[in-house]
Amino acid sequence: MAQRKPTSRRKEEGGIGRVIFWIVTRIGLPLAILAGLFWWRVDAAVEKVFAQVRRVGQAERGRAFFNLKGEVGVGNVKVVLPLPTGPLTFSTDRVAIQTPGLMWLLRTSILGPEEAVPEMLGFSFRNLVIDGLPDAAVQESVTGTYSGTLFEADGCKSALWSRADLREMGLAIGDTTHSLTMRRVGSDGIDIEVVQATPGAGAMNGTLNLKAPGLDSNPAGIAAAAISAGALTFRDDGFIAARNAYCAKEAAIDEAGYVEQHMAAIRARLARRGLQADAPLEAGYRTYASKGGELTIRARPQQGLTIPALKGANFELFRGLMSPIVEIPGHEPLLLSIGPLTAAPVETAAAATADAPVTTAAAPAETSVAAPVAPVAPAAAPPDAAVIKMGEVFVRTVPYEDLRAAIGQEIIVRTTNGTTRRGQLVHFASSGLDIQLSAREGGYQLSIPRGTVKDVNIVTAPPASAPGTHDAKKN
Repeated sequence: MAQRKPTSRRKEEGGIGRVIFWIVTRIGLPLAILAGLFWWRVDAAVEKVFAQVRRVGQAERGRAFFNLKGEVGVGNVKVVLPLPTGPLTFSTDRVAIQTPGLMWLLRTSILGPEEAVPEMLGFSFRNLVIDGLPDAAVQESVTGTYSGTLFEADGCKSALWSRADLREMGLAIGDTTHSLTMRRVGSDGIDIEVVQATPGAGAMNGTLNLKAPGLDSNPAGIAAAAISAGALTFRDDGFIAARNAYCAKEAAIDEAGYVEQHMAAIRARLARRGLQADAPLEAGYRTYASKGGELTIRARPQQGLTIPALKGANFELFRGLMSPIVEIPGHEPLLLSIGPLTAAPVETAAAATADAPVTTAAAPAETSVAAPVAPVAPAAAPPDAAVIKMGEVFVRTVPYEDLRAAIGQEIIVRTTNGTTRRGQLVHFASSGLDIQLSAREGGYQLSIPRGTVKDVNIVTAPPASAPGTHDAKKN
């Protein structure tokens, strides 16, 4: 005869079973149904996008997905677009859109998108491959698609390196990531980050910090946001050493010889655009191209500079507005000094102030001077020049164009922003100028766009009639 279980034990087991049944039916099943419905909506939305693409080309995809982090995406994507130059193919293992989270995603899918700017939005690709780009686009690319390295193939091969090329160099690489992410910071800040990275090779990371007061009440204000900071960092993770060895072997030269070949190719690249870099910038880049490490281009934008103000700006104007410096380990911060190409050596302070005119080959109308200069003593004022005292020094106010012959002299610039800057003039162009600030004012080189210059003053010797001048002569 079978023994009966104690009543208390039967009640305990029955109670646990009821709890499990309640959880499954009241929570698990509704969540499963909701997840199924949501996945169906995601899949339907993805298919709608691909149907549009198929109108102009071929498009294949794998399964759509979403996860608890708020990512929505699709795997194994391949798109082929017909172009006059041939088919252009995009393929990726995974493409995803990042959102603030699953609850935001659910709420948006049911109620529609909110008017407010979300806390975070972005998209990313894993192992993106692009085939069929026009040769001109490939040869003029500035950064490597997978290594993230600046001028990755110059002087070695006239094409971008592929993931297969990186493996051929002996690099053990991981998955390549390309992403763009926007994040809210406080009530009026927006941070934008761009990443292009392959573990085991290298990475490029760009950041842009924006300020848009009243963003919550006026989301469209982001279009006119002010730029508060920006940086672009190239980080080597083994690619540069492998590249130098590989290219040196290909050219039957040593690695130092390849680096010089690399530098010559970059000069030729700039020359095709009528540009040239100054000697300090070249020396700094040569260190990075030889040893790897990090190279950062850091912007110091003019106060109140907005994104629309950069629209259509040429390099000189952009450089003046953003005041970028280049940071390379082992070097002092360098001015991103790239100016119009000239056939003659870069003008120096001595040449700029010599009696004989400096002869250059057919140069662009805008003259650019960017070489390091030695300090020049205050110039004696012409008899007819108005010399006034400004603070503790004597100055003469001159037309902006007269600064072309003042390289190396100390100047004082008053701007339309209400600021006054004093330092040594190291670069002049019709679109702007650079001055080396004193140690008391930071000690760095500052770019000042022509459009913000109110007046310019050259520090000069005091006039003979200035108080105390005769006494000084007697002593």
